[in-house]
Amino acid sequence: MAVLLLVGLVVISKESDKKDPATGIFGSMCLGVVLIAVGNAVRAAMQGQPYTWVVPTALAAQTVAELALLFTVYQWMLYVDYKLYGSRDHLKRKYKGFFIPIVILALMLIVNCPTGFIFSMTGDAVLKPSFVYYILIGVEFLYLIFSIISVAVYLAKGGKRRFFSITPVLVPVILGTVVDLTTSYSAGALGLAVGLVFMYFSLAHAWRFGDGKSGFYNKNFLSYLEENGKDYLGVVAFKAAGHTDRLEEIIKGELPQDSVIIHYDEKRYLFFTETDREEEIRFLADLVQQAVDEFDEMLADSEAIKLTYNCYTRSGEEDIRQLFFKAVN
Repeated sequence: MAVLLLVGLVVISKESDKKDPATGIFGSMCLGVVLIAVGNAVRAAMQGQPYTWVVPTALAAQTVAELALLFTVYQWMLYVDYKLYGSRDHLKRKYKGFFIPIVILALMLIVNCPTGFIFSMTGDAVLKPSFVYYILIGVEFLYLIFSIISVAVYLAKGGKRRFFSITPVLVPVILGTVVDLTTSYSAGALGLAVGLVFMYFSLAHAWRFGDGKSGFYNKNFLSYLEENGKDYLGVVAFKAAGHTDRLEEIIKGELPQDSVIIHYDEKRYLFFTETDREEEIRFLADLVQQAVDEFDEMLADSEAIKLTYNCYTRSGEEDIRQLFFKAVN
């Protein structure tokens, strides 16, 4: 109960970035874990009670818990994808197909209430699973495995994770599930709650250093670069004179996926480079500029992005903070 209380507290944390999709997904997962815990508690309380309404109540509670678990697993996949790529468009494109099996399984769980083909309750309100129930669990584990594969593919392509690790989240979840399946104790919700606490720790860093709206970093990230010895030699200062609705997605699509980009203000974005060779810096900047120019050609002048950029490199004894202020002043 103490862990669940902590989960409830972090959902309403004043530090949270309400514009960040990861924060919304995290809140949905917290709600799912609460429903799972309540459903399991109600079912456990019904066991051995000598009333006619006990079995249907236990069945309804278990159904709610299973539905919540199903959608929590799906929300986890969304969370992983957004933490890796920071793109709403990528999220929408990739996971529409994965939502269909979730809906089908949810409908099967609802149909299960009158039919009992997935699980039923004994006269003492004890869960009686069928082989279909274990198939359901297998599908949920496949979704977790896919999230691990997604991280592995991202890293294999040269991506870098900041403020995010799936291991501290998945280990308690898997352990809790194993305890659920192999003993008479119910530890699944506890494992999920502990995993969410670890998620909060990574989100706290994201709230401090990230810009939830764009998926880039904010100005505070400069302090992180200094504290962690990140030694970037060049920076591109992009500036839009018009609308920026699509600019962020264009930048993400044209620059390497592990790029350090700071959303400085409404119209300006800073792209830090590890090289100080101006031709290499301009090559990357031109990729964005050309993509924006092509996009602007399809729009009315009042709707265009109208992007320009300037390149800066460190000289002499300048540090990264001096490079930063040279780019924004």
